[in-house]
Amino acid sequence: MVASATYLEAAKAEQLERELTAQGYVTERAKRMNGSIYDLVAERGDERIAIEVKAQSRLAEQAREVTRLRERAFQLGFTEFRLVVVNPPRARQIEVEGLDSALRTYLVENPPSQIDELSGHTLIEDVSGPEIDEIEVTREGTRVAGDASLELLLQYGEARDGATMHVTLPFRFDVILGLDGEIIEARSIEVDTASLHGD
Repeated sequence: MVASATYLEAAKAEQLERELTAQGYVTERAKRMNGSIYDLVAERGDERIAIEVKAQSRLAEQAREVTRLRERAFQLGFTEFRLVVVNPPRARQIEVEGLDSALRTYLVENPPSQIDELSGHTLIEDVSGPEIDEIEVTREGTRVAGDASLELLLQYGEARDGATMHVTLPFRFDVILGLDGEIIEARSIEVDTASLHGD
């Protein structure tokens, strides 16, 4: 937890340094001044800014130190003291209701050639766990791209006497959904069959 807070603070200080430098400030990181260390110091003309970056998770325990640094900054002749509080990025989870069902229906009606070649008769049983990493809403429909798992029944030989095998394979999809949530266009569907071929 401390390591991640330290990383957040350092990353934010680096970002602020780039922004202030672009605005014409002369900057210095981890500036030690009379026993006090500031995460970032920026100067431009008569402006002298002392900046302290703290992760939200450590703010309470560092409150006294921040107060001391602020008071010391004005004693040292800074015109401004800035406390910048950073939070870890929040994970975003995007869901499209019925996407797994829409993908299954589409794949049953339009099986990719690479899964047809896996056995004499390949059945698509289910699609699970779609994870969306791109979504775009247009007049034509909603483009959704991501990864999911495809559950298959591979059948070899005669239907009654032949061997069967259940497999789950990852696949990548990039599809356009209509207003009813059904797939109206598959831009690409790529099933990863490498695990079955020992690749």
